[in-house]
Amino acid sequence: MPHSHYAPRQHASARADAPRQHQPARPDAPRQHTSARADAPRQHQPARPDAPRMSSTTSSIPFVSASMDLSQDPSSPYYVHPSDNPASALVSPVLNGENYNHWSIGMKRSLISKQKLALIDGSILMPPKTDPTYKAWERANNMVISWITRSVSPSIAQSIVWMDKTYEIWEELEERLSQGNLYRIAELHQCIFNFRQGELDISNYFTQLKILWDELDNFRPLPKCTCEAMPDTKKYFMEDRVIAFLRGLNDTYAGIRSQIMILEPLPSLRKVFSLVIQQERQTFGNETDMKVMAINGPWRGRGSSVNRGR
Repeated sequence: MPHSHYAPRQHASARADAPRQHQPARPDAPRQHTSARADAPRQHQPARPDAPRMSSTTSSIPFVSASMDLSQDPSSPYYVHPSDNPASALVSPVLNGENYNHWSIGMKRSLISKQKLALIDGSILMPPKTDPTYKAWERANNMVISWITRSVSPSIAQSIVWMDKTYEIWEELEERLSQGNLYRIAELHQCIFNFRQGELDISNYFTQLKILWDELDNFRPLPKCTCEAMPDTKKYFMEDRVIAFLRGLNDTYAGIRSQIMILEPLPSLRKVFSLVIQQERQTFGNETDMKVMAINGPWRGRGSSVNRGR
């Protein structure tokens, strides 16, 4: 009996020991498993908010671009400033059929200042009427047409009145009125060859000659080339202008003209102009200033022009 009573106590003690040995292991396992579960979402949490933010930013770019009102963007050719007046003439004198080259240069400069050059050079064509930019294009296009119409003679304005695209009007005027370029080039060469100082002071003489040169350069610009012959071409080009300037001077400047012509190499055109104008001041002194004031400022002694015997 004692033996049988002792056996069950040992068995009960063994049963109690088993759970006590496994109890520390059981909380460890769930804690490890719970920790692993907690770690997974923590690792993915930064990635989840990033994904929608990238998607939102990417999708918003075309939306802003498509919905932006170009007519309200001051940097856009479609923008029309509140002070822009369709009844204004952008250049003076107006196009009369004989001054196309000067007129076109003035118009281009005015349109560049208003950021509308793209509407006449073909960079921006008429969009479809279903296009979101059509209304903005139509408004800017009509504004430029009004400026062109006000900047040409009445007869030329009548010939373009039914045209409704600026780039077509510009192309029409260019093809119709710039066909006489070869005759104008020949005329310019003749004018430059025969041009003389006469009653002009040196500054006005040089200015008038430069106007002819600049117009000729517009028709016949120097080629843009990096070949070996280009430096010599530019040298001969500038020497021709120095010679043309010197040969047109009055005989009063024969001395300095001879001194400059024997220099090798010839000075630049700016240097030659500086030397000649210094000679003018040494020879005529304040008399030159009086001549300039009489020519350029009618309110400064209009009748005080002095004959310098040139």
